[in-house]
Amino acid sequence: AVSQDLSFSFEPDFYCGPAPQARQENLVSSLPRKKTSELADALKAFRNSFFTVGVFSLFVNVLMLVPSIYMMQVYDRVLASGNETTLLMITLLLMGLFILMGMLEMIRSFVLGRVGARLDLKMNPRVFTAAFERNLVSPGSNTAQSLHDLSTLRSTFGGNALVALFDTPWLPIYLWVIYAFSTELGHFTLGGAILLAILAVVNERVSKPLLDSAQKIGSQSNNMAANNLRNAEVIEAMGMLPQIRRRWTELHTRYLREQTLASDRAAMMASATKVVRMAMQSLVLGYGALLTIDGKMTAGMMIAASILTGRALAPMELLIGNWKQLITGRAAY
Repeated sequence: AVSQDLSFSFEPDFYCGPAPQARQENLVSSLPRKKTSELADALKAFRNSFFTVGVFSLFVNVLMLVPSIYMMQVYDRVLASGNETTLLMITLLLMGLFILMGMLEMIRSFVLGRVGARLDLKMNPRVFTAAFERNLVSPGSNTAQSLHDLSTLRSTFGGNALVALFDTPWLPIYLWVIYAFSTELGHFTLGGAILLAILAVVNERVSKPLLDSAQKIGSQSNNMAANNLRNAEVIEAMGMLPQIRRRWTELHTRYLREQTLASDRAAMMASATKVVRMAMQSLVLGYGALLTIDGKMTAGMMIAASILTGRALAPMELLIGNWKQLITGRAAY
């Protein structure tokens, strides 16, 4: 646009500077070049909101240590002393911290949901205008897909997958506490976490290509259906409906096949992850019982370690279970 405007500039006879074309190129080259997309800039505007969610995730995950601490106090202090007042006070404290944790989780979900809604409101007019102008240049193209992609991106912000992403980095905190109880138990839990990480990588490798292919085929299918519906009268008059319906059915069948295969593989990985997480929680309890018998830890530590193991691996299980949502959101982006 700058080049076109400059090409119509009037050059007087007494001008002695560089040639118009050279001056034009110098001015264009001196303009700041945009390195990021409009969508990336829009997301940067919400970095304070993401920081707030990160801080809330910190406190939520710290409060997740409360049940383990409560269990240790009950087993190692209350049962040993038989003091009912101590039991009452730590139980009241437990319930208060649970309420606080629930409020923080609720507010965190509210913030992420509103970030998605604000992003949609901010980008929707721009995307709509771009889709409209694109349709003027290339009639019949699937320009409405960009609006669907924006809605998909908004839904991703309000989903469980993004919450799991904020919770997963706090896994080292739980591992550190378990290591404080017992080095052997910490090594055992770390091995389970590594196994879940391997399952996450495998899930990415086996699911992403199929989901990407299914999304592309689904877009083509929707585009074909929309174009045919716009020309329904002409298609009916020319007797082309059976052929067009056959072509659309073949394309839609490919979409369903790819989608089903991807969902099956994702379900297999999610089931394997759940089995590993539940097995690890029980095995840590059994291993802790063995260490307790040997006098290397207390019964309260044994129960607390089992609870912490389940909590440490839960975000990874949730992340793998909702991996399809993340891949879809990334493709929409």
